[in-house]
Amino acid sequence: MASEAARDRRGRTASALGLAERLIAPQRARWSRSYVAGARGRELRIDAGSQSVTFYDPRLFALGEELATRTCFTGAEAVTWGSGYAWDEIRPLLEALLDEGLLERGGAEGG
Repeated sequence: MASEAARDRRGRTASALGLAERLIAPQRARWSRSYVAGARGRELRIDAGSQSVTFYDPRLFALGEELATRTCFTGAEAVTWGSGYAWDEIRPLLEALLDEGLLERGGAEGG
């Protein structure tokens, strides 16, 4: 079976994110979060230095809130942060944060 691979914004090839893989927010101390009134209604915005992430779906606000407080976590932990998150739903969001350099891979949990 061929492994899934994607390219990040720097053109590097990375395997698909695993549920037990540890993620690290290296600049988490510089992150701030706020709720703003946007064109789509209430939005959760996380400012991370010169970058920002906006959560439009209120169902994902719990994920964003917790993400803004953690310096490291696994996918297994992240699926418990809200009500009814499926790994296949939040994995692409976390992979996008990896691609943008807001998160880094930290290896498998316990390893």
